[in-house]
Amino acid sequence: MQACLKTACRIPESVRVQLRDEWGLRVRQDESQAYMKVDTVALGLGVVCSLLDSTGIFKDDVDYPRHGTSSNLGPNVTLEELEHCVQAECLNFMRIASILRHYIYGDTLPDIWEADWEFTRLSQFLGMADVDISGRLTSGPCLGWLTSPANLCYYWCREIGSFAVKSYLSARKLILINSSWKQPQLLRLPKNYDAIFQFYYKRVCTNCEKVPKDPSICLLCGVMVCLKEACCKSSVSGDLEAVRHSIECGAGTAPFLAVNSATIVVIRGKRACIWGSIYLDLFGEEDRELKRGKPLFLSLERYHFLESQWLTHRFDHTNRKWIWHRESL
Repeated sequence: MQACLKTACRIPESVRVQLRDEWGLRVRQDESQAYMKVDTVALGLGVVCSLLDSTGIFKDDVDYPRHGTSSNLGPNVTLEELEHCVQAECLNFMRIASILRHYIYGDTLPDIWEADWEFTRLSQFLGMADVDISGRLTSGPCLGWLTSPANLCYYWCREIGSFAVKSYLSARKLILINSSWKQPQLLRLPKNYDAIFQFYYKRVCTNCEKVPKDPSICLLCGVMVCLKEACCKSSVSGDLEAVRHSIECGAGTAPFLAVNSATIVVIRGKRACIWGSIYLDLFGEEDRELKRGKPLFLSLERYHFLESQWLTHRFDHTNRKWIWHRESL
């Protein structure tokens, strides 16, 4: 289902609407059994498109950088191409599961001579499909679960949907970028700072629907927050958006990139500090507040140092100029 959702995020809206309508038609035709069978990739895609359409997880206008996460399947995509995409997304997990089965149970790994047969051979090895089936498998026969596939799909989509409603950009990144088993990492940023500035210049906040005076980007998830502005203030806790987001996204610790000043603001609990800048000019100097107007370029050394401090929880030991933000960020 994760592979279906990842594929659904990469297809045009017109294709998603078609898949969603086909699933809705099947529900109307046989409501008593519709939620008992999800036996084709088209129905699997239809389920996620139908249940998650209103969460915002399919909005690709927030993707940055555009390549890698935006739609890369055209409006004339075929079911065979969708099937291939879903299978390709499943292979990494199936390889790991097969290795575990090999070492735990001593089963001999299958011989795979052609890449086109990998999904079929691994599915049969893992018991997901009948070993007597001739020819290449589709993903449909692998959905013979012990309980109703559609019920499991519904509950899985409901949990993803709850997260996406809270922060659809974070949910989209989780599905499209962090779907493999890797250690946590900060956002991958472009080399030229002008690309960031142009992308977020006069961009409307998704929360208050206004253009923030000091837009800042969370380097953990990519969400843009209104720094030091009361427009997105919580009516419950009284926290401003940046402080609230640092709690929700980073358990109280989060680095933000202030777009209008090219500086890093770190919020950690009740304190905050100006960390410095990760974008430098050709002479390796900072241009805080962008007053000199020099072209700025990403310093990988500084960015890796910032990421290392975040991963190892060393902000307290390496930064000394902390202030009490008093919920004003």
